[in-house]
Amino acid sequence: KWKTPAGSTCHRTCHIVIHHAPTIANTKLLHTDVSNICAPKNQICIKLVAKNSHINHQSAYAQTKRAMASGDEFRLTSPEIDHEGRMPRKYTGEGQGAKKNISPPLEWYNLPQGTKSLALVVQDIDAPDPKGPLVPWTHWVVVNIPPTLKKLPESFSGKEEEGGGEYGEIKEGNNDWKVPGWRGPMLPNHGHRIEFKLYALDDDLHLGHKVTKDKVLEAIKGHVLGEAVLIAIF
Repeated sequence: KWKTPAGSTCHRTCHIVIHHAPTIANTKLLHTDVSNICAPKNQICIKLVAKNSHINHQSAYAQTKRAMASGDEFRLTSPEIDHEGRMPRKYTGEGQGAKKNISPPLEWYNLPQGTKSLALVVQDIDAPDPKGPLVPWTHWVVVNIPPTLKKLPESFSGKEEEGGGEYGEIKEGNNDWKVPGWRGPMLPNHGHRIEFKLYALDDDLHLGHKVTKDKVLEAIKGHVLGEAVLIAIF
């Protein structure tokens, strides 16, 4: 338990940091405003400890990655995006990412037994406006990802054939701009949740030349062995 500057007791300590980064469990914080440590978002706590103990994002991510790999839950992660964290602008339609359509890197762990292929659907689940009627907007569809692969590298979209080998078996479907591949969000108002959902399937998908989200979601009925979700905020 921690005491905040106001004198109240905080039960939300940095246990999540210690769990994901055991090597810094005994780090002496140089920061005295422990009220920030009691914030409800674990990401804030993680970044605070990392900043004051000189542990960078990649180091913390590497330790989190090892923790996930040692468990048994089907998980989807990204070295560039924390779950429920902000999506870096280079993967969006704004700033340095404008018109480049750079797809973010993704990694997954602990596939369900019997997985024959993976399918990825990425959509804005708060479109067109978090306060209005929700009509999810598709940003990316990827099917027939071999279960022997463990990740999609950054800028993978549009380059699957260049990757050769097993990457050549992957097929990208149309997004809601009616073109295949990744298209980053570019919105008039922010705060939208971009959902990356990875499906572990017991078979390959045979969807013909044109692949869409609707076709994928219909075809996977009865074939889903597990789902893993990563949420990015834009």
